[in-house]
Amino acid sequence: MDHDGVPSLALHDPLGLADGTLIVPRAIAPLLALCDGSRPAEALADDLRRLHGLRVQPDLVARLLAMLASARLLEDDGAADAMAARLAAYHAAPHRPPSHAGAAYPDDPRVLRAQLDGWLASAGGPADDAPPVFPFGLVSPHIDYGRGGPVYAAAWRYAARAAREADVAVIIATDHYGPSGTITPTRQHYATPLGVLPTDALAVDALAAASGTAAAFEGELRHATEHAVELVAVWLQHVRGAVAPPLPLIPILVGGFGHFRSDPGEPARDPRLGAFLQALRGAIAGRRAIVVASGDLAHVGPAFGGPAHGAAEYAALQRVDEALIDRMASGDADGFFAQIQAVDNGNNVCGVAPIWLTMRAVGARRGTSLGYAQCPTDAADASRVSVCGIAFTP
Repeated sequence: MDHDGVPSLALHDPLGLADGTLIVPRAIAPLLALCDGSRPAEALADDLRRLHGLRVQPDLVARLLAMLASARLLEDDGAADAMAARLAAYHAAPHRPPSHAGAAYPDDPRVLRAQLDGWLASAGGPADDAPPVFPFGLVSPHIDYGRGGPVYAAAWRYAARAAREADVAVIIATDHYGPSGTITPTRQHYATPLGVLPTDALAVDALAAASGTAAAFEGELRHATEHAVELVAVWLQHVRGAVAPPLPLIPILVGGFGHFRSDPGEPARDPRLGAFLQALRGAIAGRRAIVVASGDLAHVGPAFGGPAHGAAEYAALQRVDEALIDRMASGDADGFFAQIQAVDNGNNVCGVAPIWLTMRAVGARRGTSLGYAQCPTDAADASRVSVCGIAFTP
């Protein structure tokens, strides 16, 4: 960013262990890169000079380290204590409060319902009034409603009857800050302005046991600020309406599949994913489960570290996205991942893991495409996020 004419870096902790954002001159980026735990603080000034030719006084280095520590951006005792306190507060609360209400969508329930109803009224595509077959699988966007509203509406209009008749919901959502390969449930209930979805604690515990309980909950605090479950939960509650009792929820954040490198069949052979899927199928067996993959498709352009895009690039992107949607519509989870892996996920598809896991969990045989859009993310329309909606037939 530019801060008072100075090229700068804005350092923000998504866990919110300290309030606010720390702004530092971009010139100290080499110092930040050296803060990797491999050298004592007093060696940093020497290494800056030796490795980068930068002469920085040790007292300035000490001041910068103190700033980073006070912002809880260093992995030290202070950050560990702040993490423990934040996690204790998260567990002690009656539910996880909505973190994006009033920002990504209205926090007034009446205004929110009117907004969602407006998109549903204008949604194209089919409404599935036939008795749903469970487990019912769905791909839903998790982009902000202002850009993704029409695709959300097309997906959830089709899934409305399944949502009303379901007796449990599973949301498998992109963990934007989680390491690759992580599977992170939470026992905490999920609240939105439309009410509270009580977490199915027994199912969550079964999933955690399959993954290793300590590892499963290691990143649980990411649920507190991650939007990918919340933005889908709002639509689930809205189309379900006043059906009582509240629908039990199994909320799961999953990291990416970037660690699978050698061949497209790797996820299917991964023992941890296999154990997770077996436990999830066991948790929903005999129940009317709606399983939702909360994931967007491509993220391209300067906003995501890539080159500027124009009409030709967006047309090419749509062809690539349509090939992915075709694999989903064919119920081909491995073929879907093969296309991602063939280009090393060069289009930054953030929904890879949720979509693959949802297809596997419901035993997807085929899918119904419910909508597609490319959403501009900058004023010049040089960057876009693509989204889709798909319902799976098991």
